[in-house]
Amino acid sequence: MKIRVATSLLSVFLFSALTLSGFAQQSTTTAPPATSTNDRVLEPLPPQTATDFWDGDDPNLVSLVTHPFASKKYVQRMTRPIKDRLNELDEITASNASSIKDVDARSQHGIQLASEKSSVADQHASDAATKAQSAQTAATQATTSVSTAEQMVGNLDQYKATLRPKFFSALGRPH
Repeated sequence: MKIRVATSLLSVFLFSALTLSGFAQQSTTTAPPATSTNDRVLEPLPPQTATDFWDGDDPNLVSLVTHPFASKKYVQRMTRPIKDRLNELDEITASNASSIKDVDARSQHGIQLASEKSSVADQHASDAATKAQSAQTAATQATTSVSTAEQMVGNLDQYKATLRPKFFSALGRPH
């Protein structure tokens, strides 16, 4: 008989402990709504208020017994702010990745344009070098021609009389 009374008291105690833990976990704590804007700096998650023995409430027997039990809704309610923040971070990461791709595409385009301009400048420089070489060759030839002309003019002043050439007529006699 004593065993039945002890068993029934233990059953009533466990039932009430489980019932109280279920009601305790269904508090109406809500997290601030998360907005996903890239222009604002997001504030850190607010610290969770103490709701059970392990978080700093006064110890009691019900808290010690019911602490390990959690309902699915309680877990979802407690993890919702974390999931919302993770979703925000995923969106921010995606927007940053697209921004990085845009910057990379623009920089690659700029590098390609600079490379093309450099190639055109190299081609113009080689054309200019070829033209300069041609001009140098022409100047050297002109210098040679001028020096030859100067020698001819200089030799004109040093005229030497020579014998007059003899001209032969068609009959073969000298004139």
